[in-house]
Amino acid sequence: MQIRITRVIEQVSRGTIADEDVLAILPGLKAERMRLKAELEAEEAPTNIIELKPKAVEKFREDVEQLADIVNSPGAEPSIELGRAFREVVSSVIVHPRQPGCCPPLITGISGLIENMRERATKAGKTTAFAV
Repeated sequence: MQIRITRVIEQVSRGTIADEDVLAILPGLKAERMRLKAELEAEEAPTNIIELKPKAVEKFREDVEQLADIVNSPGAEPSIELGRAFREVVSSVIVHPRQPGCCPPLITGISGLIENMRERATKAGKTTAFAV
């Protein structure tokens, strides 16, 4: 649409179109441009929804809670199944140490299955949302 408007303006500058014709053509082109802009603004950006099944989310929550209990219990060991399930979703955790006596270490990143899905969607140029 903008190209058509530009062409009309070029014709005006070259003197190849009459003023009356410009006055008849230009308002319609501008109205069409406004309509198209409004239509584009009304459209939502495409979203790539990655659906996480509620049972899988609940199982992961349970696994994380069990892992937290194990970490907080001196001498406790995680089961092989729990470790395997956790590693399926979390492949690495980035921890930055703090000054001694200051505060606990700072976790700055967790990567794994969900992060990999998000990265693949981002590389494909899609907006990603997670649905539970």
